[in-house]
Amino acid sequence: MNQTFSRFAALSLVLLPIALIARAQDSTPTPTPKPTKAPKPTKTPKPTRTPKATATPAPTPFSTAVPVPVSATDVENGRTLFVSRGGLIELRLASNPSTGYSWAVVASKNLELEGEPKYEATATAPEVVGSGGFTVFRFVAKKVGTSDLGLELRGPGDSATDAPSKTFRAVVKVLK
Repeated sequence: MNQTFSRFAALSLVLLPIALIARAQDSTPTPTPKPTKAPKPTKTPKPTRTPKATATPAPTPFSTAVPVPVSATDVENGRTLFVSRGGLIELRLASNPSTGYSWAVVASKNLELEGEPKYEATATAPEVVGSGGFTVFRFVAKKVGTSDLGLELRGPGDSATDAPSKTFRAVVKVLK
């Protein structure tokens, strides 16, 4: 048995280097394929920034073929309104005629009142005595230029010399 082991060990020592050499020859490195070029990424447009809102945005004057109506409420008191010549300004002022108070036009250069002012009750409680609503005035812009629009709210016993209960003032710029 000792002899068999010795022969096996000797044979292993001879065959092992031969096996290693043969294996090394079989494992010749294969050339690695060249990497393919990746397609160029398409340029994505940069996102546009939206302008930040300001407390009082500056109105942008514009002109259209057909005059665009301009709506105004108590909120526009003291502001500038822009309208095209021939355009319409619809002014809605809070009122309650059941109290006897009413709005009167005191300044409207270059503007013409279209028809009579109309009262509209609020949608929440129509035709209820004492409920509020709006008085609607419609003005047509007649001449290009700047004018003052002024209205006053007066009570039934107020005289012309008494201070009005409430006022509405706006500068109206009539554009071409």
